[in-house]
Amino acid sequence: MFNVLVNGSMFKVLSRYGDLPVAAMGIVKKIDMIPLNIALGLAQGILPLVAYNYASHDYVRMKNVSRFARYAATSVALLCIAVFEAFSVPLVRFFIDEDATVGLGAQFLRIACLGTVPMTLFFLFNTTFQAMGKGKQSFFLVFVRQVVLNLSILFAFEALFGMIGIVWTQPVGDLLAAGIAWVLFERVVVKLNLEQAAFERRSA
Repeated sequence: MFNVLVNGSMFKVLSRYGDLPVAAMGIVKKIDMIPLNIALGLAQGILPLVAYNYASHDYVRMKNVSRFARYAATSVALLCIAVFEAFSVPLVRFFIDEDATVGLGAQFLRIACLGTVPMTLFFLFNTTFQAMGKGKQSFFLVFVRQVVLNLSILFAFEALFGMIGIVWTQPVGDLLAAGIAWVLFERVVVKLNLEQAAFERRSA
């Protein structure tokens, strides 16, 4: 629901600048689905592993699973950034063979792809909270990312920088959201370490 709200608002604001930016951003969103779906796949893949190990108090393995997923997702995201930056024009041209739209879409893609790493990390942190049964934290993160950050950045950047500011909304919003998620996750890790020590003392 939040995603539809934010995307709808973004395209509504972008439509003030004509049809070409809307078409270009639509193509960028389709290309951006590649790293997004990979991140979602990794997130769904680690969900049962995190849940099982969290429930059995094997926090070391749980943190290792989460860390491995972050490394894997970051590697894929960096690869996507390199490919999108290097081949932005042919990637956009694959969807439409119209020079003005291709030029604008390539420019948008080179900006939008910069948010790939924080976007993938955010989904992994958020899914980890879900797997641990921390629904409130998970909902809070989604709400902050989509409604608080993305919408406020969208209107602020459009007012300050015009059309190109709209394109920067997602990378900046995802960077801030991933930072907030990381801080919350590290606070949870501190508590888990204390629980792990207490559990080991009881088991001894």
